[in-house]
Amino acid sequence: MRNLLSGIFGVCFGLLVLCGGGAASSQGGMYRVGTYAGMICGGVFFLAGVPYLILGIMELANSGASREPRRFRHRNPTEITKSQTGVSSKELKAKAKATLEILEILGKADEWFVPARLKNIVEKLFVMFQDGWEHNDFQPLGKYVVHSCLDKYLNRYEDDKKRFKLAKLDDCELKRVLLVHVSAGGDPETHTFTAFLEASGPDKFKEYWTFTRSAKRWKLDQMKAAGVSTAVSQLNEVPADILAALESETGNDDLLASIARG
Repeated sequence: MRNLLSGIFGVCFGLLVLCGGGAASSQGGMYRVGTYAGMICGGVFFLAGVPYLILGIMELANSGASREPRRFRHRNPTEITKSQTGVSSKELKAKAKATLEILEILGKADEWFVPARLKNIVEKLFVMFQDGWEHNDFQPLGKYVVHSCLDKYLNRYEDDKKRFKLAKLDDCELKRVLLVHVSAGGDPETHTFTAFLEASGPDKFKEYWTFTRSAKRWKLDQMKAAGVSTAVSQLNEVPADILAALESETGNDDLLASIARG
């Protein structure tokens, strides 16, 4: 870039002096002598600037051609996906499949765990966050988000520097929701489920949202960036009677591999 700027300056300044000298060359005497000297000086600047200009253009072209390959050098698609979601695409899909099967079993005994209901909760809350961004009003979220979680989010939203790092949700479109973890082994107030959210838009949005069970509804308790969440690697927890039933049947090895025991 420095060579390019030097070249542009030299060529432009040289042309300016040459043009000015040519216009004044019709004058006589010492003035003409000074003009010729100025024209020589302009010619020197012009000739000196041309090589810098050519070199600068070549450097700019080379940097533009090599920028994209260098960014992804030594990376493969699996590594890129893993850096964005915290796990590989294969691991994410496998855990989501196992969790969905477990939720379908749990949902037959407790409607709180019906998978369609849980996805609907996540999708509706995402829309509420979008409305909050659009109208700069997050007060309606108070009933559906744990206070500590909402306070943490609002602290980032209201801080100019931290807000810049938040995804501008009103410009995002929710692409998919995967249920990747459930904890249903203890008392109802300890029950949780975690969903992976991916949205398209100007800002990359991949997060894990964990919901906790309250007396009236599921409430959002944690929002973690995909790269730092451990939800996929955590084993699901189910009531002892359901675990025993799964262990007594054949063909459940893959499902049981995602469930905590003992």
